[in-house]
Amino acid sequence: MKSFFVALCALFPAVAQGVELSGTEWKSPFYGDPQNVQLQYSYKFTSATELQQVFRVKASTPIGDTAFLMTFHAVYALGAAVPGLPHAQAFDLTAVRVTETPLDESIVESFNDDAECGFTDWEVGVAKDITGIVCTPGEEPVRAGDKLYDIVGVQGDRLQTGFLPEGDASVGTTPENRPVALDDAITYARVTNP
Repeated sequence: MKSFFVALCALFPAVAQGVELSGTEWKSPFYGDPQNVQLQYSYKFTSATELQQVFRVKASTPIGDTAFLMTFHAVYALGAAVPGLPHAQAFDLTAVRVTETPLDESIVESFNDDAECGFTDWEVGVAKDITGIVCTPGEEPVRAGDKLYDIVGVQGDRLQTGFLPEGDASVGTTPENRPVALDDAITYARVTNP
């Protein structure tokens, strides 16, 4: 999770190459196996400097529809244009907090039985702050202040973020090591306008 975040330099406006981001929401389609587990990603730019990135996990029966949400709350800043990528610019994030929200009884039961993130009092629809908590052994948690140096590209009603290659945790850890290409595997469609 930690490799997901980048830095804030809130001196830049919330306009991506001429597109106002503040007050907009963008969603991807569901990815994965419809017979098993699927993920949907979304960005919600709640202000000129704050956003929420939500991972919606949807599982097949017996769990039912959506199983849980993981929400990354961050501050962001937009920077200079990315050379060679006409609609892309620097996109720096600083983690504020991470929450997890179970959305049905079977997930609540599972989370409580497994002491998910160290908690045994999960409730349907109630988010828990898991910032800095190791929820998966061997995985670094996201901590408040963690930074991700990414890129974002907006063209019409389509938003893309930088490609973060699997196995290379160094990409996005410094301004000099931000992604150099947009991730074509995940595209977000505009849901709301400012």
